[in-house]
Amino acid sequence: MILFAPVPDIFICNQAVRLIIKTYLGFISGQAL
Repeated sequence: MILFAPVPDIFICNQAVRLIIKTYLGFISGQAL
């Protein structure tokens, strides 16, 4: 996390959450099809 010190933690958390949601939705849509 030292390398990401200049970047706000909230931004990193949001990016991580977006990636998780994308993966989750992709998995659900894949299972639905």
